[in-house]
Amino acid sequence: MSQISNFLYYYFSPIVGLALTIGLICYFLVKRKWPEVKTLKAIFWGLTFLFLLEAIFLSWANWTLWHLKDITQRLLPPFTPIRYYFTYIYYYCFSRLLFSLIFALLAYWAIRLIDGLYFYDEEKWLAALGILITNWPANLFYLGLCFLALLFLELLAVFLKKRNSKFWRFILNILVGKDSAALESEGIRLPFVNLWIPLALIVIIFRGIILKWSPLSVLSL
Repeated sequence: MSQISNFLYYYFSPIVGLALTIGLICYFLVKRKWPEVKTLKAIFWGLTFLFLLEAIFLSWANWTLWHLKDITQRLLPPFTPIRYYFTYIYYYCFSRLLFSLIFALLAYWAIRLIDGLYFYDEEKWLAALGILITNWPANLFYLGLCFLALLFLELLAVFLKKRNSKFWRFILNILVGKDSAALESEGIRLPFVNLWIPLALIVIIFRGIILKWSPLSVLSL
């Protein structure tokens, strides 16, 4: 039981996130587009439900394991008020999902407010998925990385708008399917839609290093 609990607590979320991001990227490489909005929405809520089941199982497993030892039995009723157990499982079993879900929905609504003006329709769910699968607290690093990448693309767009050589026109055609004249006249930005999931994959792969060498380690649960 303890081995299963340890696996779920430390490895389940990263493995699921890694499999999902690789699957989505493979889908994009084959179809040349991301899944439809309704599909991304279903994936997000399905993943949320899966992580909720994980937290419920960990709560049950923790109660069971505490019952098996005389010392830890004293952490349960009637020796200790039940609120201690609920506080414990909230902190170790549910809080990571809760914080991730809060930030994911905040990102969803923030993007939805300017949907169609700056972001593509599917980006609100891609961003929410990226936050959910990178998990707390690494998703804070993910958000910062996305912000820096978005800022870089904006600066790159300004740079490319001023370049009219054949080489830079070729680069623009690769990035947005438009040359510098079209970018200038239509105000087309360099799209960020294709970076949400790849950046999430990077964070998942280097999660251990990120948490070890950044101040976010103090927020680990």
